[in-house]
Amino acid sequence: MPRKKKRGQGKPEPTFPARFAVGDRVRVKPGTADPNFKDIPLGGWAGTISELDRRSNPPTYLIEWNQHTLDQIHPIFRTRCERDGLDVESAWLGEADLEADGGEPAAIEQPTTIVARPLRPGDQDDRVRAVFGLSSDDLLPAADEDNLRRYHDYLATHLSFPFRAVLPMVTDRFGRTMQPVTVVELLPPEECDEEAGLLCKVHLWDEAVELPLAVLDAKGHPGNRRLIDDYSYWFANWPAEGFADTAPLPPRSVDPLPDLPSWWAVLKALARYGFYGAGYGLVLGSLLATVWGAPTAAVAGAVILGFILCVTGTRYGPITAAVNGIPNGALLGGFVGALIGAAVGALVGALVMAVVGTLPGAIAGGLLGKILRRNSDGLGMGILLGAAVGGLGLAFFRDQVAATSGALQGAGVGAGAGAMLVLAGIGLLKLLARGRGWREE
Repeated sequence: MPRKKKRGQGKPEPTFPARFAVGDRVRVKPGTADPNFKDIPLGGWAGTISELDRRSNPPTYLIEWNQHTLDQIHPIFRTRCERDGLDVESAWLGEADLEADGGEPAAIEQPTTIVARPLRPGDQDDRVRAVFGLSSDDLLPAADEDNLRRYHDYLATHLSFPFRAVLPMVTDRFGRTMQPVTVVELLPPEECDEEAGLLCKVHLWDEAVELPLAVLDAKGHPGNRRLIDDYSYWFANWPAEGFADTAPLPPRSVDPLPDLPSWWAVLKALARYGFYGAGYGLVLGSLLATVWGAPTAAVAGAVILGFILCVTGTRYGPITAAVNGIPNGALLGGFVGALIGAAVGALVGALVMAVVGTLPGAIAGGLLGKILRRNSDGLGMGILLGAAVGGLGLAFFRDQVAATSGALQGAGVGAGAGAMLVLAGIGLLKLLARGRGWREE
């Protein structure tokens, strides 16, 4: 019986005979142009073959240029290689462009007409070059005092004031947050410096403050956003001499999208919020099943607090939505506020009707939390957990069978609701990842 051929062990790729071998000295035939830059002739360039590829017909060779060639290379070629991330000291060429090098001196061809490629509006480096009136063959200048002044004049002419932006801020409790601000004007260039760059005046918490322009992310008008992104990219990556090791900002990409969580992160979130929901439902279900008036109080609390937070979310939702590039901020904020308010209000209403158990539990839990954590967070968490445990104890004291039934039903519903909230959050992230067009509105 014939053996089956393993996957990946098909017919080998064909190879073609090579005229030269690794270690041979070769030179480029006269009239040969560089494959990447057609206005740069390579005639007379000489070197040694370090690699060869016989999969193409004819084969191609990687040539390491000798010192005589490197000394004669035109400066514009070096600049272009640095700009495009190409190696100056070697190049891949085809066999038809090469001939054997006998060692005799050869004239290195030089370009007669340099033709710079047009600036590309879609290239961030080229957009910055346009600010300074440079061609594509020029390297980006350093962010020194003179160049900052020139960039200031450009932005002052092209930015539309006022405009919305966000300021990344670090907080003790929540880590990194984005604070909405309004940029009203650029400060004069004489008030700027090479360390902070261009400065601007913004309205932050009803106060006028001065901030470096490069720390802001513009929102709203796409023209303003691109201008700020280009400036921040240039200032962070081409610092003035003396600040090369302490650039104030990391390299930035334009308009980053939210990262979707991994499957492991999703599973952990489902388990965590399912557990929280089960605990919530456990307490609420037992109280509704055993405490007189708890269902009515829970409905009243859900309606009242849900309405209050719905109004609040409708008012402040557009701010949060603008920061994260989400449309219909008022509608989404109102919905989320109503959902949170209803959940909290229902539990609070039921706990109030079970005050005989929740009050002692809240006092004991608050004291224990204060002792263990020794801060306001510990006190608040202790009061909340103590009230829940006290209410749960009261429910089982009054009717163990009914409390057990209500607790099991509530725990199941709560766990499912917690998992659904996680899945809804993931769905929102996917919408953001697909809806880049929202951010341009």
